[in-house]
Amino acid sequence: MKRSGRLDYKKLNTTGEKVEKEEESNNQAAQLSDVCQLSNLFGGILLSDTLPLEGNMEENQKVDQLTIDEVTLAADLEDYLGENDVEESLDLTEVNGKVQRLEVIRTNYRRKHNELKILLGSKYDEIYAESYEQHLKMVKSYILKTNIVKKEIFKKNQ
Repeated sequence: MKRSGRLDYKKLNTTGEKVEKEEESNNQAAQLSDVCQLSNLFGGILLSDTLPLEGNMEENQKVDQLTIDEVTLAADLEDYLGENDVEESLDLTEVNGKVQRLEVIRTNYRRKHNELKILLGSKYDEIYAESYEQHLKMVKSYILKTNIVKKEIFKKNQ
């Protein structure tokens, strides 16, 4: 009988059972899903540790560094939004300063995601799209809230 696939040595080593390896595309799709779930649970997961990327070692190292940077910037966004309640601001200068600082973090966050898109290609959306959109919605909501606070401060000062 002719084998259609390769032997899955991981299963052989763990269970002692001889099983053929899944097709590469199904296996990669499962790995991408796992990476998404792990990234949401544990921000420090490096893509090259869990996802076989095509390309050389240097490219994988770039992706790893970008992944670390992305996780750090996402945490910075969340921390900044949580620690800087704009409704507690007393004047327009303070509100504007908070918005400017947030815009810097957001710009860096977008830049890292653009770099990841270039390196990951079609794999990017499955790994990052949902998280990226959620973070940008949080930023936009905060900025909309600052506009309301600015109007209130302006009315008080008149």
